[in-house]
Amino acid sequence: MTTITAKNRPAKATPALLWIRLWRDLAPTERRRIEVAGIAMLVGSVMAALIPFLVGMFVDAVIKSGHVVGLSHAWAPLLLLAVSMSLISAMDVVQHQQIHIVSTAFTASMRERVYAALLRWDLA
Repeated sequence: MTTITAKNRPAKATPALLWIRLWRDLAPTERRRIEVAGIAMLVGSVMAALIPFLVGMFVDAVIKSGHVVGLSHAWAPLLLLAVSMSLISAMDVVQHQQIHIVSTAFTASMRERVYAALLRWDLA
């Protein structure tokens, strides 16, 4: 019976090492898609962080010195708010589409590797 010591214990895979290994297994086009998804996530997050500021601009345009002045002065902040919400939605679509394409391609690639390994097994 052998005892497990620090010398013969298998190396522990940390999450960072697993991510690095996964990144290396991806094709360059898949890496590019993940980069695009990351940029889309960053842009969407920045736009989402700006929403309270844009709502504040809208409220400031509608209410001046405690009196409601009407919506005629608030068209620009309202337009900015609509554009930012549309941009957030568009970035979500881009992000999800890119990640879906990568995950589908990665799954197909891994399936092909497993099938190829199974075909090489000696069943005799």
